[in-house]
Amino acid sequence: MSLGPKTPQLWWRDLLLNGFEKDQINWDWTSRTIFRKSNPQVSADLLAKQSGVFAAAGLIQSLQSLAFEWGSSIKIKSSFQDAQNFKKGDQLARFTGPASLVLEVERVFINLAAYSCGIVSKTNDFVRQLDIKKWKKRPRITATRKVLPAYQDLALNAVICGGGYCHRSALNTGVLIKENHIAASGSLAEAIRRAKDAPHLLKIEVEVTSVAEVKDVLEAGADAIMLDNFRPMQIERALKKIRKQRPDMIVEVSGGINEKNFRDYFIEGIDIISIGSLTHSVQSIDLSLLIKA
Repeated sequence: MSLGPKTPQLWWRDLLLNGFEKDQINWDWTSRTIFRKSNPQVSADLLAKQSGVFAAAGLIQSLQSLAFEWGSSIKIKSSFQDAQNFKKGDQLARFTGPASLVLEVERVFINLAAYSCGIVSKTNDFVRQLDIKKWKKRPRITATRKVLPAYQDLALNAVICGGGYCHRSALNTGVLIKENHIAASGSLAEAIRRAKDAPHLLKIEVEVTSVAEVKDVLEAGADAIMLDNFRPMQIERALKKIRKQRPDMIVEVSGGINEKNFRDYFIEGIDIISIGSLTHSVQSIDLSLLIKA
């Protein structure tokens, strides 16, 4: 099945440049001393040390573009597209160019690529598990905003490549009323009433923590409801109330959903399953770059 966009993007230029600046690649004393008199052309293979899903095509294209701007002869070739599966031992890309530059950009590139591939691989694992059941309406797997600052684009692109979806890419892409908004505004109904002043194209979603709060959300006229940290039995009870009064309401479940309990949430009627661990505690795919002797 198609897992998402497969055209490499140039979105990662700033991430690479920021990484190179922080890593002080212009002052890599190892390379500056060893290759001061002789800087041979080398070929280095980017190798997968475990199986996974690829999500580094944009990084490769951006790095190639930067090298061209720097006047370097470095070239990067890869036969892998974003969302493509790979196996342990696969050659994901080949770097060819001056030894100093290949080794200076190595760590920053691998860190970003490994993180991105880790997210797409984990997302794809969740998405494929949904195939176990025949759904009347298949729920979406979404990420959350639990992403380190500056890495949102990289992380969300990887989620989409894995077959998942964005929840909110930023605060301005939707209205999500959480318990602190409710506490600060005085009541759930008052928070929803005030939120209706937001731009008309934005949906209003409300987070609830008990079945009792579902009734208040339904009466106040929100567009979507998030059942936060609900147990599966509580979700089924809440769904009966929601679908009886608002068949069209978007229902999201969130909180503590992981690889071990994911299938407990295969409940008909859920529209969205959001999983924070897709980005906040993902394990990077193990990659290495080895110069061919």
